[in-house]
Amino acid sequence: MIGIPNDLLAPIASSVSVASSWVEQNVSKYISTNGVDVSTKNIQAALIKAGLGRQVKATVPLNADVYESADSGRPSTGDFRGDIHDLMISIVKFLSDNGAPLTINIYPFLSLYADSNFPVDFAFFNASGAAPVVDGSITYTNVSMQTSTPSYQLLKRTVSHPSLSSSVKLAGRPTATEC
Repeated sequence: MIGIPNDLLAPIASSVSVASSWVEQNVSKYISTNGVDVSTKNIQAALIKAGLGRQVKATVPLNADVYESADSGRPSTGDFRGDIHDLMISIVKFLSDNGAPLTINIYPFLSLYADSNFPVDFAFFNASGAAPVVDGSITYTNVSMQTSTPSYQLLKRTVSHPSLSSSVKLAGRPTATEC
């Protein structure tokens, strides 16, 4: 995930060329092609060297779109997306080996933008009027639960790292003007 500084939003919005240049300078040269980003491994190694490896863990925050499910009504049956499956297994192994959590950023309001028929109440934690989604023995009362549950289920079911903890670290929420 990347963030653009506010002072660069206008220039980047004005030109694909400016955006491409920014990506090349600030993103492309830092991307690793060998699995878990080398910087994450180096940070963890430095933490261990400093005697902080048991207290502080390096992790890789992920967006919930790392998952896919052939059956959209059953998120618990999902797996890592095919195009990044091997990378995700590499990340999970690194995190598990170092006792670090798998962190997931979820943005429930994106469902509202993606589907004009999406029930607004289901996008919020206190969904009161939305019909729950039943996925076998699991009942989701809001999209946050429906988005975060696959990580827990996947780790228990398929990844061979059932003790790896998983947590939601960021839950984006729309403002009143975005609803």
